[in-house]
Amino acid sequence: NRLDDYLDKACGINSRIFLPLSWGKCVYGVLSLGHQQPNFYSPDDGKWLKACNLALSHLIFEQVQRDRLIRKESLTRSLGQFEKRLVDEGDLFSLIKDVVVSLTGDLPKSFARVAILNQQGDQLISCATHRIRSEGIELRSDQKFPLQDLPWHRLALETRKPMRINQDDPESFMSK
Repeated sequence: NRLDDYLDKACGINSRIFLPLSWGKCVYGVLSLGHQQPNFYSPDDGKWLKACNLALSHLIFEQVQRDRLIRKESLTRSLGQFEKRLVDEGDLFSLIKDVVVSLTGDLPKSFARVAILNQQGDQLISCATHRIRSEGIELRSDQKFPLQDLPWHRLALETRKPMRINQDDPESFMSK
């Protein structure tokens, strides 16, 4: 890597060691140490640096958890405010549009859509859609979506469980 080479030359680094910053299944980054003396680091150095590395990893883990908790508390407060508005105003669809806007900003997500089943239970009717950026994702302006064309939506409704779809993770795709 050019950046590493540049830093090594600029600082006179001739020996380096890299330790993963991880806690449980979460990987947060890398701790890298450098020394001017060639061959300064040995395999044993990774062992004695492990305690320091674990402490640093734990601090990062704690901060990430704190940030998640703050975000969840903020979202819960927002949803509580929406409940109060529903009681006061009574306009569910206007409120749903505001919730969708709030979700894309508070979580943050690229887009959010709320769709409600029609009376026959074979179509989703779009109530509200919001995206952060005007370019990029085409959200379709359709208002009705047949469930037969939406396998992930259908599966989420049938199992009553969240369905996760990650483009880079073949395990998250539903089998044919």
